[in-house]
Amino acid sequence: MAYPAPKYFRRGLLALVAAGGGLLLMKRRPRLSETPPVAPRFEAKSQGWRLLGPGGGGALFSPIARKDYIFVTCDMGPAFASQDGGLTWRFVDLDAPVTQRESAPVGLLALGLGLWESNASLSEWQLLFPSGDRTRIGLHDDHADPEFINAPHPIAFAQGPRGSLSVIAKSDEEVKLFTREIGSDDWVTERVLRYQPTALVSVGEILFAIDPARGIVNLGDDQVTLRSRGTTQLISNGSSTFAITNEAEDDPLAGATELWRSLDGGRTFVRCTSALKAAIGSARVVSIGLPPNRSGYLLASFKTDARFGIVASEDGGTSFSVLVADSDGDRAHNVRDPWIANHFEPSWADAPLGLAASDERVRVATDYGRVLVSHDDGRSWLGTYATRTSDHTVSTTGINTTTAYGVHTDPFDLRRVILSSADIGGFVSEDAGASWEPCEGVPRPWRNTMYWAEFDPQVRGRVLAAVSNTHDLPRPKMWRRQSPLSFLGGIVLSEDGGKTWL
Repeated sequence: MAYPAPKYFRRGLLALVAAGGGLLLMKRRPRLSETPPVAPRFEAKSQGWRLLGPGGGGALFSPIARKDYIFVTCDMGPAFASQDGGLTWRFVDLDAPVTQRESAPVGLLALGLGLWESNASLSEWQLLFPSGDRTRIGLHDDHADPEFINAPHPIAFAQGPRGSLSVIAKSDEEVKLFTREIGSDDWVTERVLRYQPTALVSVGEILFAIDPARGIVNLGDDQVTLRSRGTTQLISNGSSTFAITNEAEDDPLAGATELWRSLDGGRTFVRCTSALKAAIGSARVVSIGLPPNRSGYLLASFKTDARFGIVASEDGGTSFSVLVADSDGDRAHNVRDPWIANHFEPSWADAPLGLAASDERVRVATDYGRVLVSHDDGRSWLGTYATRTSDHTVSTTGINTTTAYGVHTDPFDLRRVILSSADIGGFVSEDAGASWEPCEGVPRPWRNTMYWAEFDPQVRGRVLAAVSNTHDLPRPKMWRRQSPLSFLGGIVLSEDGGKTWL
């Protein structure tokens, strides 16, 4: 049976395709712009494609805020950059998930597959480490994570106070420390390490490493300055140095048990945990953040049995004030969230995994699916991963951070489209992808992933979909530690084109 194409499609829609992270829509006569020689070859430059989808969905980490631009990373692979305070976002792919980032004299330094440096607009990136030609890249594990085969594979980096760079990299089955002085293009092997750090941090002239088995290590004398066997983070802006640690070997996703401040450049630390508990009760600290040039100011995200949120200290951890306190039963009054909190409840996003503050009034928090931005020193927050287009629909601002399995079109109405996704389930659009609303009625234990949907070609409005609480099937990682007999999911039915389900 043939159906007339609606006016929207006759105007020149050529393709609506699912892509990892969202949807791409292409109109006729795409114009390809030239790719600058040092721009990532993998960043989309076509003027004929634009990103669609509801926005958000995957875990977001490591935000950085400087004046008008914000940079965040995602566990699904890419990073995202905004130059208008979070209103719109641009996709940045550095060949692998970005695990660390720091401000450079002009733009940013970011660790993806290699160590990259950007220009001021974050639109062009140049590979700093490893230097030389990359001839072989291997793909490993269930995620096909890339790794250099014939060159050192960087694990962590740090920037010294005068611009020198240090990199921990795996080379010839050994873990080595490489350094490059300011003004030089040559990397020098300093030494071989007996362990594999997860992070490097420069505090003044001292270089520290995070050893997952021991804690924070002074690389000058290889001595542990702060013990930790779980969540560990060390941050410094030159005038302030803070750390979070977990002295018990607990679940690393549960957060740290202790908050610390150092007054001597990381050589010794004093506890600030009691002041934090005085503000919010018994708590776990998930992440901490500092502005670049504001002494004594600290942001910290927390979780308790009943709630989670963000606190701030103006006096170096002596006292704290609550900026955000959230829970399913008592939502934060100062957070405007486009759709995740309404559809899944706030606990789905959980406590912020990353925090950042600019020298101005901008504050940024990232969690399991959202980027929250405050422009008034943390008094009010807006979810910037999506924007509301009506009372019921939303549209992405450029941050799509999950897998789109398919785009399913209603044969009776070509403007109606269902998007099947991991982590955020199914979404339906009534305007060919311009705006979206969540598929309601799927049982809550099955809501995580919609693997596929099919419209009945004989019955208008009837759709069947496969849904589950288990994502990433059929990757073997999903049943290595858990029997498939415990997985939840099934087939659901909609009679109204995907809006509601039984």
